[in-house]
Amino acid sequence: MYMNKRQREMSLFDQSNQKYILGTLSNTGFNVEDLENIDGKSQYVCQIVESGLTGVIYKLKSNGFYNLKRKRKTSKVKNVDGQLSFLNELMCRSKILEHQEHLISLKNGIIKTIYADYRKGILLSEWIDGEHPEVLDVDWIQDTINITLDLQKIGLFEWDLSRGNILVKDNKVKLFDFGYCYQFDPLVDYNSEGVNEPRFHALERLETRYLMLELYKNQRIKGKAEMLQLYKEIKMAGIKSYLDHNKYLEANGASTQVLEHFHNIIEEWRKGISNIQELEKLYIKDVLRSHLLDIHDDLSGKSCTQNTLLRIMHLKELTDEYQWNIIAPLVDYNKKEKFLEDLHSFHEGALKYQHS
Repeated sequence: MYMNKRQREMSLFDQSNQKYILGTLSNTGFNVEDLENIDGKSQYVCQIVESGLTGVIYKLKSNGFYNLKRKRKTSKVKNVDGQLSFLNELMCRSKILEHQEHLISLKNGIIKTIYADYRKGILLSEWIDGEHPEVLDVDWIQDTINITLDLQKIGLFEWDLSRGNILVKDNKVKLFDFGYCYQFDPLVDYNSEGVNEPRFHALERLETRYLMLELYKNQRIKGKAEMLQLYKEIKMAGIKSYLDHNKYLEANGASTQVLEHFHNIIEEWRKGISNIQELEKLYIKDVLRSHLLDIHDDLSGKSCTQNTLLRIMHLKELTDEYQWNIIAPLVDYNKKEKFLEDLHSFHEGALKYQHS
Protein backbone atom coordinates (compact mmCIF):
# COMPACT_ATOMS: atom_id res chain seq x y z
CA MET A 1 0.00 0.00 0.00
CA TYR A 2 1.40 3.39 -1.03
CA MET A 3 2.11 5.83 1.78
CA ASN A 4 3.39 9.39 1.64
CA LYS A 5 6.23 10.61 3.89
CA ARG A 6 3.90 11.70 6.71
CA GLN A 7 2.02 8.40 6.66
CA ARG A 8 5.23 6.36 6.64
CA GLU A 9 6.66 8.26 9.61
CA MET A 10 3.43 7.93 11.60
CA SER A 11 3.12 4.22 10.76
CA LEU A 12 6.65 3.59 12.00
CA PHE A 13 5.82 5.38 15.26
CA ASP A 14 2.57 3.43 15.58
CA GLN A 15 4.46 0.14 15.21
CA SER A 16 7.08 1.12 17.79
CA ASN A 17 6.70 0.95 21.56
CA GLN A 18 7.41 4.65 22.02
CA LYS A 19 5.04 6.45 24.40
CA TYR A 20 3.12 9.59 23.48
CA ILE A 21 1.58 11.38 26.45
CA LEU A 22 0.18 14.91 26.75
CA GLY A 23 -0.85 16.88 29.83
CA THR A 24 -1.72 15.73 33.32
CA LEU A 25 -4.70 14.30 35.21
CA SER A 26 -4.03 16.45 38.27
CA ASN A 27 -7.21 17.97 39.72
CA THR A 28 -9.49 15.98 37.41
CA GLY A 29 -10.41 13.28 39.94
CA PHE A 30 -9.30 10.54 37.49
CA ASN A 31 -6.30 8.30 37.18
CA VAL A 32 -5.19 6.55 33.99
CA GLU A 33 -6.79 3.25 35.05
CA ASP A 34 -10.15 4.99 35.53
CA LEU A 35 -10.08 6.26 31.96
CA GLU A 36 -8.82 2.96 30.53
CA ASN A 37 -11.75 1.11 32.10
CA ILE A 38 -14.53 3.56 31.23
CA ASP A 39 -17.59 1.93 29.70
CA GLY A 40 -21.32 2.55 29.69
CA LYS A 41 -21.67 1.22 33.22
CA SER A 42 -19.05 3.50 34.78
CA GLN A 43 -20.12 5.77 37.62
CA TYR A 44 -18.48 8.72 35.85
CA VAL A 45 -20.41 8.43 32.57
CA CYS A 46 -23.26 10.88 31.89
CA GLN A 47 -23.57 10.44 28.14
CA ILE A 48 -22.14 8.30 25.31
CA VAL A 49 -21.70 9.31 21.66
CA GLU A 50 -20.93 6.27 19.52
CA SER A 51 -21.32 7.82 16.08
CA GLY A 52 -17.61 8.62 15.65
CA LEU A 53 -15.79 6.59 13.02
CA THR A 54 -12.44 6.48 14.84
CA GLY A 55 -13.45 6.81 18.50
CA VAL A 56 -16.24 6.72 21.08
CA ILE A 57 -17.01 9.85 23.12
CA TYR A 58 -18.00 9.78 26.80
CA LYS A 59 -19.23 12.76 28.80
CA LEU A 60 -17.74 12.27 32.27
CA LYS A 61 -18.46 13.94 35.58
CA SER A 62 -15.88 14.13 38.35
CA ASN A 63 -14.34 17.46 39.41
CA GLY A 64 -16.32 19.08 36.62
CA PHE A 65 -17.44 17.75 33.21
CA TYR A 66 -15.02 16.20 30.74
CA ASN A 67 -14.93 14.80 27.22
CA LEU A 68 -13.21 11.42 26.95
CA LYS A 69 -12.42 10.08 23.50
CA ARG A 70 -11.56 6.37 23.48
CA LYS A 71 -9.80 5.14 20.34
CA ARG A 72 -11.64 2.37 18.52
CA LYS A 73 -9.63 -0.84 18.25
CA THR A 74 -10.39 -0.75 14.53
CA SER A 75 -11.20 2.51 12.80
CA LYS A 76 -14.36 2.45 10.70
CA VAL A 77 -12.50 4.52 8.10
CA LYS A 78 -10.55 1.93 6.12
CA ASN A 79 -7.93 4.07 4.40
CA VAL A 80 -4.44 4.85 5.77
CA ASP A 81 -5.32 8.29 7.15
CA GLY A 82 -8.35 6.83 8.93
CA GLN A 83 -6.17 4.23 10.63
CA LEU A 84 -3.67 6.88 11.74
CA SER A 85 -6.15 9.62 12.66
CA PHE A 86 -6.00 9.14 16.46
CA LEU A 87 -2.21 9.46 16.51
CA ASN A 88 -2.38 12.44 14.16
CA GLU A 89 -4.93 14.14 16.40
CA LEU A 90 -2.65 13.87 19.43
CA MET A 91 0.25 15.34 17.46
CA CYS A 92 -1.91 18.28 16.39
CA ARG A 93 -3.25 18.77 19.91
CA SER A 94 0.35 19.01 21.12
CA LYS A 95 1.09 21.82 18.66
CA ILE A 96 -2.14 23.64 19.51
CA LEU A 97 -1.27 23.51 23.21
CA GLU A 98 2.00 25.33 22.45
CA HIS A 99 0.11 28.31 20.99
CA GLN A 100 -3.34 28.23 22.57
CA GLU A 101 -2.66 30.73 25.35
CA HIS A 102 -1.17 33.27 22.94
CA LEU A 103 -3.79 33.28 20.14
CA ILE A 104 -7.22 34.40 21.37
CA SER A 105 -9.11 32.67 18.55
CA LEU A 106 -7.45 29.34 19.37
CA LYS A 107 -8.03 29.83 23.10
CA ASN A 108 -11.72 30.57 22.56
CA GLY A 109 -12.37 28.47 19.47
CA ILE A 110 -10.46 25.22 20.09
CA ILE A 111 -11.20 22.58 22.69
CA LYS A 112 -8.67 22.48 25.54
CA THR A 113 -6.71 19.23 25.84
CA ILE A 114 -6.21 18.00 29.41
CA TYR A 115 -4.56 14.58 29.03
CA ALA A 116 -3.81 12.03 26.33
CA ASP A 117 -2.02 8.68 26.14
CA TYR A 118 -1.67 7.22 22.68
CA ARG A 119 -0.73 3.70 23.72
CA LYS A 120 -3.76 3.50 25.99
CA GLY A 121 -6.04 5.09 23.39
CA ILE A 122 -7.40 7.86 25.64
CA LEU A 123 -7.86 11.58 25.04
CA LEU A 124 -9.39 13.73 27.79
CA SER A 125 -10.57 17.29 27.07
CA GLU A 126 -12.82 19.93 28.54
CA TRP A 127 -16.53 19.32 27.96
CA ILE A 128 -18.03 21.84 25.56
CA ASP A 129 -21.61 23.02 25.89
CA GLY A 130 -22.87 23.51 22.37
CA GLU A 131 -24.66 21.86 19.48
CA HIS A 132 -23.72 20.89 15.96
CA PRO A 133 -24.93 23.58 13.54
CA GLU A 134 -28.61 23.36 12.65
CA VAL A 135 -28.93 26.56 10.62
CA LEU A 136 -26.53 28.14 8.16
CA ASP A 137 -25.64 31.47 9.73
CA VAL A 138 -22.89 33.69 8.38
CA ASP A 139 -21.69 34.63 11.89
CA TRP A 140 -20.62 31.12 12.91
CA ILE A 141 -19.38 30.41 9.39
CA GLN A 142 -17.12 33.49 9.57
CA ASP A 143 -15.95 32.38 13.02
CA THR A 144 -15.07 28.93 11.65
CA ILE A 145 -13.11 30.40 8.74
CA ASN A 146 -11.13 32.66 11.09
CA ILE A 147 -10.30 29.86 13.54
CA THR A 148 -9.21 27.62 10.68
CA LEU A 149 -6.99 30.33 9.20
CA ASP A 150 -5.43 30.90 12.63
CA LEU A 151 -4.66 27.18 12.78
CA GLN A 152 -2.86 27.66 9.48
CA LYS A 153 -0.78 30.45 11.01
CA ILE A 154 0.70 27.91 13.45
CA GLY A 155 1.26 25.41 10.64
CA LEU A 156 -1.85 23.22 10.82
CA PHE A 157 -4.20 22.64 7.88
CA GLU A 158 -7.61 21.27 8.90
CA TRP A 159 -9.13 19.06 6.21
CA ASP A 160 -12.30 17.81 7.91
CA LEU A 161 -14.62 20.74 8.61
CA SER A 162 -17.73 18.58 8.66
CA ARG A 163 -20.83 19.39 10.70
CA GLY A 164 -19.97 16.70 13.23
CA ASN A 165 -16.66 18.39 14.04
CA ILE A 166 -18.17 21.83 14.76
CA LEU A 167 -19.97 22.92 17.91
CA VAL A 168 -21.84 26.23 18.08
CA LYS A 169 -23.15 28.16 21.06
CA ASP A 170 -24.47 31.74 20.69
CA ASN A 171 -23.06 31.73 17.13
CA LYS A 172 -19.54 31.12 18.50
CA VAL A 173 -17.66 28.06 17.30
CA LYS A 174 -15.57 25.42 19.03
CA LEU A 175 -13.55 22.95 16.94
CA PHE A 176 -12.63 19.72 18.67
CA ASP A 177 -11.59 16.96 16.23
CA PHE A 178 -8.17 17.08 14.55
CA GLY A 179 -7.73 13.57 13.19
CA TYR A 180 -7.35 15.00 9.68
CA CYS A 181 -5.41 18.16 10.49
CA TYR A 182 -1.89 18.05 9.03
CA GLN A 183 1.25 20.11 9.48
CA PHE A 184 2.60 22.42 6.78
CA ASP A 185 4.49 25.69 6.31
CA PRO A 186 1.90 28.42 5.58
CA LEU A 187 4.56 30.83 4.29
CA VAL A 188 5.58 28.59 1.36
CA ASP A 189 2.75 26.04 1.00
CA TYR A 190 -0.93 26.33 0.14
CA ASN A 191 -1.82 23.40 2.40
CA SER A 192 -0.30 20.15 3.67
CA GLU A 193 0.03 18.96 0.07
CA GLY A 194 2.56 21.73 -0.57
CA VAL A 195 1.73 23.70 -3.72
CA ASN A 196 0.46 20.67 -5.63
CA GLU A 197 -3.24 21.07 -4.75
CA PRO A 198 -4.27 24.76 -4.92
CA ARG A 199 -7.99 23.91 -4.88
CA PHE A 200 -7.85 23.03 -1.16
CA HIS A 201 -8.11 25.92 1.31
CA ALA A 202 -10.04 26.86 4.47
CA LEU A 203 -13.43 27.89 3.07
CA GLU A 204 -13.26 25.19 0.40
CA ARG A 205 -12.88 22.58 3.16
CA LEU A 206 -15.94 23.93 4.96
CA GLU A 207 -17.91 24.07 1.73
CA THR A 208 -16.88 20.60 0.58
CA ARG A 209 -17.39 18.85 3.89
CA TYR A 210 -20.57 20.67 4.90
CA LEU A 211 -21.87 23.90 3.41
CA MET A 212 -22.59 22.98 -0.22
CA LEU A 213 -24.78 20.05 0.77
CA GLU A 214 -26.60 22.19 3.35
CA LEU A 215 -27.18 24.89 0.75
CA TYR A 216 -28.79 22.24 -1.46
CA LYS A 217 -31.05 21.18 1.40
CA ASN A 218 -31.83 24.87 1.98
CA GLN A 219 -32.74 25.30 -1.68
CA ARG A 220 -35.18 22.39 -1.58
CA ILE A 221 -37.08 24.10 1.25
CA LYS A 222 -36.73 27.83 0.59
CA GLY A 223 -35.98 28.06 -3.12
CA LYS A 224 -33.00 28.85 -5.30
CA ALA A 225 -33.02 32.66 -4.93
CA GLU A 226 -32.75 32.57 -1.13
CA MET A 227 -30.08 29.87 -1.31
CA LEU A 228 -27.95 31.92 -3.72
CA GLN A 229 -28.24 34.99 -1.50
CA LEU A 230 -26.91 32.99 1.46
CA TYR A 231 -24.15 31.56 -0.73
CA LYS A 232 -23.18 35.13 -1.72
CA GLU A 233 -23.02 36.19 1.94
CA ILE A 234 -20.74 33.23 2.67
CA LYS A 235 -18.39 34.32 -0.11
CA MET A 236 -18.40 37.87 1.23
CA ALA A 237 -17.40 36.51 4.65
CA GLY A 238 -14.65 34.53 2.96
CA ILE A 239 -13.32 37.62 1.19
CA LYS A 240 -13.10 39.51 4.48
CA SER A 241 -11.25 36.71 6.28
CA TYR A 242 -8.90 35.97 3.37
CA LEU A 243 -7.95 39.64 2.97
CA ASP A 244 -6.93 39.74 6.65
CA HIS A 245 -5.07 36.43 6.29
CA ASN A 246 -3.16 37.66 3.24
CA LYS A 247 -2.07 40.75 5.19
CA TYR A 248 -0.70 38.44 7.90
CA LEU A 249 1.11 36.29 5.32
CA GLU A 250 2.65 39.33 3.64
CA ALA A 251 3.78 40.82 6.96
CA ASN A 252 5.44 37.53 7.89
CA GLY A 253 7.36 37.04 4.66
CA ALA A 254 5.22 34.56 2.75
CA SER A 255 6.36 33.64 -0.74
CA THR A 256 5.01 35.51 -3.75
CA GLN A 257 3.45 32.23 -4.91
CA VAL A 258 1.40 31.88 -1.71
CA LEU A 259 0.32 35.54 -1.71
CA GLU A 260 -0.80 35.29 -5.34
CA HIS A 261 -2.66 32.08 -4.55
CA PHE A 262 -4.86 33.78 -1.94
CA HIS A 263 -5.17 36.92 -4.07
CA ASN A 264 -6.50 34.84 -6.98
CA ILE A 265 -9.07 33.15 -4.76
CA ILE A 266 -10.29 36.53 -3.49
CA GLU A 267 -10.54 37.93 -7.01
CA GLU A 268 -12.48 34.89 -8.23
CA TRP A 269 -14.98 35.39 -5.38
CA ARG A 270 -15.24 39.13 -6.07
CA LYS A 271 -16.07 38.39 -9.69
CA GLY A 272 -18.54 35.72 -8.56
CA ILE A 273 -20.55 38.09 -6.38
CA SER A 274 -20.56 40.89 -8.97
CA ASN A 275 -23.84 39.79 -10.60
CA ILE A 276 -26.32 36.93 -10.51
CA GLN A 277 -24.95 35.22 -13.64
CA GLU A 278 -21.40 35.10 -12.25
CA LEU A 279 -22.73 34.02 -8.87
CA GLU A 280 -24.54 31.05 -10.36
CA LYS A 281 -21.44 30.04 -12.36
CA LEU A 282 -19.33 30.09 -9.19
CA TYR A 283 -22.00 28.17 -7.29
CA ILE A 284 -22.13 25.40 -9.94
CA LYS A 285 -18.33 25.11 -9.85
CA ASP A 286 -18.29 24.83 -6.04
CA VAL A 287 -21.14 22.30 -5.96
CA LEU A 288 -19.53 19.99 -8.51
CA ARG A 289 -16.13 20.19 -6.83
CA SER A 290 -17.50 19.70 -3.32
CA HIS A 291 -19.81 16.79 -4.06
CA LEU A 292 -17.32 14.86 -6.19
CA LEU A 293 -14.52 15.29 -3.65
CA ASP A 294 -16.67 14.20 -0.73
CA ILE A 295 -18.19 11.25 -2.60
CA HIS A 296 -14.73 9.98 -3.52
CA ASP A 297 -13.57 10.46 0.08
CA ASP A 298 -16.56 8.51 1.46
CA LEU A 299 -16.10 5.68 -1.02
CA SER A 300 -12.35 5.53 -0.38
CA GLY A 301 -12.90 5.23 3.37
CA LYS A 302 -15.89 2.88 2.92
CA SER A 303 -17.74 5.27 5.24
CA CYS A 304 -20.78 6.44 3.29
CA THR A 305 -23.97 7.92 4.75
CA GLN A 306 -27.33 9.16 3.52
CA ASN A 307 -25.59 12.45 2.75
CA THR A 308 -23.37 10.64 0.24
CA LEU A 309 -26.50 9.50 -1.58
CA LEU A 310 -27.95 13.01 -1.42
CA ARG A 311 -24.82 14.46 -3.01
CA ILE A 312 -25.05 11.95 -5.86
CA MET A 313 -28.71 12.83 -6.37
CA HIS A 314 -27.84 16.55 -6.55
CA LEU A 315 -25.17 15.92 -9.19
CA LYS A 316 -27.72 14.03 -11.28
CA GLU A 317 -30.17 16.94 -10.93
CA LEU A 318 -27.52 19.40 -12.10
CA THR A 319 -26.99 17.41 -15.31
CA ASP A 320 -30.72 17.77 -15.96
CA GLU A 321 -30.85 21.47 -15.08
CA TYR A 322 -27.79 22.77 -16.95
CA GLN A 323 -26.41 22.19 -20.43
CA TRP A 324 -23.52 19.73 -20.56
CA ASN A 325 -21.13 22.30 -22.06
CA ILE A 326 -21.41 24.24 -18.77
CA ILE A 327 -20.72 21.20 -16.57
CA ALA A 328 -18.13 19.32 -18.65
CA PRO A 329 -15.13 21.69 -18.08
CA LEU A 330 -15.75 21.60 -14.32
CA VAL A 331 -15.86 17.81 -13.88
CA ASP A 332 -13.11 16.62 -16.26
CA TYR A 333 -15.51 14.45 -18.25
CA ASN A 334 -15.83 14.69 -22.04
CA LYS A 335 -19.08 12.76 -22.31
CA LYS A 336 -22.23 13.18 -20.28
CA GLU A 337 -22.97 9.47 -20.62
CA LYS A 338 -19.70 8.55 -18.88
CA PHE A 339 -20.42 11.01 -16.06
CA LEU A 340 -23.91 9.55 -15.53
CA GLU A 341 -22.48 6.04 -15.67
CA ASP A 342 -19.99 6.93 -12.91
CA LEU A 343 -22.74 8.53 -10.82
CA HIS A 344 -24.63 5.22 -11.02
CA SER A 345 -21.49 3.40 -9.91
CA PHE A 346 -21.01 5.88 -7.03
CA HIS A 347 -24.61 5.25 -5.97
CA GLU A 348 -24.05 1.49 -5.82
CA GLY A 349 -20.88 1.95 -3.80
CA ALA A 350 -22.56 4.39 -1.41
CA LEU A 351 -25.32 1.85 -0.76
CA LYS A 352 -22.75 -0.88 -0.15
CA TYR A 353 -20.70 1.13 2.36
CA GLN A 354 -23.50 2.79 4.36
CA HIS A 355 -22.70 3.47 8.04
CA SER A 356 -25.72 5.50 9.08
